[in-house]
Amino acid sequence: MKQRELTEKESKRIGELLSIAVNNKAHIDAADLQRASVLFYSVNALGYTLTKLDLMKIIEISDQNYPESTKTMLGEAANTCYDLAQGLANPENEKFKFKV
Repeated sequence: MKQRELTEKESKRIGELLSIAVNNKAHIDAADLQRASVLFYSVNALGYTLTKLDLMKIIEISDQNYPESTKTMLGEAANTCYDLAQGLANPENEKFKFKV
């Protein structure tokens, strides 16, 4: 999958959506993490790269204040969603997809 570069406008939009997805930035819960993961996966599925490093840059330019513990959890989720999107797009992994 060819990787696309996020524009500044797209990065800002991701920051806005993340702020909406994470209701309690001080104490992220499962629902917050699930919503954020949907965002991360959808960005990666569109061919962009959104990993922890990219996400930390987006959070840095946003006007939101996320504690380190929340940033760590979101960063790990972003990495996992990136790996999932890449893995699903790789034809060599077709044999690992469970089918009924």
